[in-house]
Amino acid sequence: MNCDLARAIKHPLLSERAEFWSRLAFIDSKNDFAIAKLISEYAPEALTAGQNVIAQSLVASRVTIEISKKAEKQIDKLSKKNSDHYDQFLKTVNEQGIQGLYNNPGKWHHEKLPQYGPSAHSVRLDSGMRVLFHVEKDSVIVKAVDNTIGH
Repeated sequence: MNCDLARAIKHPLLSERAEFWSRLAFIDSKNDFAIAKLISEYAPEALTAGQNVIAQSLVASRVTIEISKKAEKQIDKLSKKNSDHYDQFLKTVNEQGIQGLYNNPGKWHHEKLPQYGPSAHSVRLDSGMRVLFHVEKDSVIVKAVDNTIGH
């Protein structure tokens, strides 16, 4: 994504758009999907063909994905492997909804966690790291990403 972001920064449609820059400031720098989505809203021609397809699917998604401030900080500290798994989780939820997690139980080890509330769920990134999220009507809210969820 760094190449796409570099192209977008130089793009004439974005260089003067304060709204783009203020929204970019709140996006996790490791979240390529969110960056691609933002760029596609303002200057889709600045994206490579592959990233543009991903961004278009995000814009047309059935599910809105929100990330809490706490989770953003935790995501910034993830290892490369866990960061990649987290991105795969976002892509799965975005493209297939929560059903996508049920479709591959061996990978995600999806669980409902009533101790965190009636809409709380978690998935496993690796043997210790889990993502805690709440499922609302048309949205998924990522609350935490750490190794103490469910313990």
